[in-house]
Parts: sequence; structure tokens; C-alpha cells
Amino acid sequence: MDAFGIVNPGTYDIDTNLRRDFTIRESLKLTFQADAFNILNFVNFSPPSTNIGSSAFGKITSQANGPRALQLSARITF
Repeated sequence: MDAFGIVNPGTYDIDTNLRRDFTIRESLKLTFQADAFNILNFVNFSPPSTNIGSSAFGKITSQANGPRALQLSARITF
């Protein structure tokens, strides 16, 4: 709740990652990693406008988070 008594919407976000290490040779290793951000694609809204002189007072006009994002990476260690 802010100074005007307006309740902000809550946020909900689930991030996860998977990682697997493979040994190719004794001194050569491969690491594979997959990251997922906002995996369930929840929409989190920004707080409402608190500018009293604005026609948007008390309205939520934007989104606080981005869409689902996936990231893959591989690393070779020798």
C-alpha cells in the first residue's frame, strides 16, 4: 500500500534451471545448462498511477515483467 492507500498488485514469478555435466575425456568436460525465466508466463502489473492530477489516477497502465524467456548454454572445460 502506498501513501494514497492504493494497494499494489502482487507479483508472482517462477524461474528454474537444469544443468548437466558430461565427461568426454579425463581432462575434457562439457557442461550444458538451460535456464527458464517466468516459466509459467504470469503477468505482473506495475503499481497504479498516484498522480492526482492525471486522468490515469488509480489505473494500472503497464506490465512490470517481461514474457517467458529461455536461455541455453554450453561450456567446454579442458
